[in-house]
Amino acid sequence: MEKKCIECGKLFKKPYTCSKDRWQKRQFCSLYCGRSSIKTREKISQSNKGKNKMGKVHKSKLIALSKQRTGNNHPGWKGKSASYAALHKWVNKYNGRPLECEHCGTTNNEVGRSNLHWANIDHLYNRNLDDYLPLCPSCHGKYDKEIRVLINN
Repeated sequence: MEKKCIECGKLFKKPYTCSKDRWQKRQFCSLYCGRSSIKTREKISQSNKGKNKMGKVHKSKLIALSKQRTGNNHPGWKGKSASYAALHKWVNKYNGRPLECEHCGTTNNEVGRSNLHWANIDHLYNRNLDDYLPLCPSCHGKYDKEIRVLINN
């Protein structure tokens, strides 16, 4: 199957990867010809006339919609069945990054940028922001070990 390019006039064959439907719509021998075509540029300019792509009104609607679809209103909300990582991301979002370890007092500058953790106090991992305390990695490991010992006894 062969066609004549409407831009350069060159004959071109149907590639084996091209479907029959796609082949019937194809008019150019290459992307270069398709992009440089005057007819194509005219079609694009006519189809975009009067359209405001991402204008101020559109952006404000998107922002309002995104604010409405947070938390329980979001279709991807998992509630109590959220993963460990998702809960910690949630805590980081609302509490911010921890700045100082609750137990030893080390800061982010001493440990390394944002290397402090939010440790869950009761290890039930509920969505309660007061149930998390900021700890450095060392204190977090010790704290979790103490809790495991208490739970197992």
